[in-house]
Amino acid sequence: LIVKKVLTNDNGGTRTVTSFTFSVNNATAVPFEADTQNDLTVNAGTYNVIETEATGYDTTSSGCTNIVIANGGTATCTITNNDQPGRLIVVKQMDIQYGGTKVASDFAFSVNGGAATSFETDGTNELTVDAGTYNVTENPGSEYTAELDGCANMAIANGATLVCTITNHDKPVTLNVEKVVVNDDGGTATADDFKFKVDGGVSTAFVADSPSGLHGSNTIVNLAAGNHAVTEDADSRYTTTLSEGCNTPAAKNGDTINCVITNNDNPATLTVVKVLTTDNGSTAVKSNFSFVITGGANPINKSFNTDGNVSTTLPAGTYTVTESAAPGFTTTYSNCSGIKLDNGESATCTITNDDQQGTLTVEKVVINDNGGTKVASDFSFQVNGGTATKFEG
Repeated sequence: LIVKKVLTNDNGGTRTVTSFTFSVNNATAVPFEADTQNDLTVNAGTYNVIETEATGYDTTSSGCTNIVIANGGTATCTITNNDQPGRLIVVKQMDIQYGGTKVASDFAFSVNGGAATSFETDGTNELTVDAGTYNVTENPGSEYTAELDGCANMAIANGATLVCTITNHDKPVTLNVEKVVVNDDGGTATADDFKFKVDGGVSTAFVADSPSGLHGSNTIVNLAAGNHAVTEDADSRYTTTLSEGCNTPAAKNGDTINCVITNNDNPATLTVVKVLTTDNGSTAVKSNFSFVITGGANPINKSFNTDGNVSTTLPAGTYTVTESAAPGFTTTYSNCSGIKLDNGESATCTITNDDQQGTLTVEKVVINDNGGTKVASDFSFQVNGGTATKFEG
C-alpha cells in the first residue's frame, strides 16, 4: 500500500509533509515521510486510509477508500492538502454625536501600509488573505477620531477569520470667546460685567483672566457642527465690536472658532444751551458769551456758536459749567452744577442771560448869586423829547 502526500502552500501555509499523519483502518497514526511517500507492506485485504488532522488545509483524497489489495498486489492512495486562505473582516462603526454627516463609505483603511481601501456602504469589508500577521490602520481626517479594536498584530492562521473594528467618533466644535474692555473715557466696567450668548442660549458671564480685569476668556466645548453665532447683552455705556469668528455659518467637526468681543466705553455728552433775552436794548448775540467746564482733568473753555448750542464729549464724571463774566446781564443757570454723567449718557445745561436796564442820573445845580429864588424842583427836563420830569427837591 503506497500512501502519497501532495502539499500545496500557496496561501501562506508553512506546514511540511512530515507534519501530517494518516491512519490505515483506524490504526495508530503514521507521519508522512519527507519524500512525500510512505510504502507499507500489508496483508491481502480491504483498506481505508484517512488523514488524522489537517487544520487550515483543504483535504482531498484519491484511491483511499475501500482499497482491495490482493496478495502481491500494489495500490496507491494519494492525499492532497492545499492551505486555506485566511479571512480578515474590517468593520466600520459610526458614532455621531456632534452633527457629523459622513458615512462608512467616506472612510478608507490600509492593511500593512498598503493602498487605501474604501469601506463598503454597509460598513463591512471581507478580505481573503494569506496566513500571516496584519495591521489595519485608518486616517480619519480632521473631523473624526478613529478607535481601533482588534486591528493590531493580528495573527491569522490558514483558514482562520479575525475581525478588526474601527469606530469613528465625530469631533465637537470648540468655541473660544475672548473679551477685551477698553476704558479710555472714564469707564469702570471689567470683563466679568459683560455676558454673552451662544446661538441665543443662556447668558454667560465672562471670566476675567488678567490683573486689570479688562480681559476675559471663556471656552465652550462640545458644540455640534453647523452654524454658530455669538451675541452680547446690550450695554448702552459701551460700543460693542464682534470679530468675524463670532458668526460662523458652517463650522466643521473638529473646528476651533475664535470670537473676540471688544467693548469700548462711550463718552458722555454735555450740551450747553444759551438763552439770551435782550429786552432792555442790548445788541449782544449768543456768540459773545463763553463758558468753562470743570470737573475733568483740565478745565475746558468754550464759546457759544451762533445758535447757542454747544455739545462736548467727555469721559464719565461729574461736571460744573460756569459762564465767563457778563456785565450788564443777569445770569441764571439750570442743571449746570454737579452734573453726573455715566458713559453714554447725555445732559443739558441751560444758561440764561437777560440784559439789565441802564440808570441815567440827571443832576440839577441852581446858582442864585444874583438874587434869584428858584430851587431845583422849579425846573423840569425831558429825555429824548419825552414827558417833562421835575427835578427832585
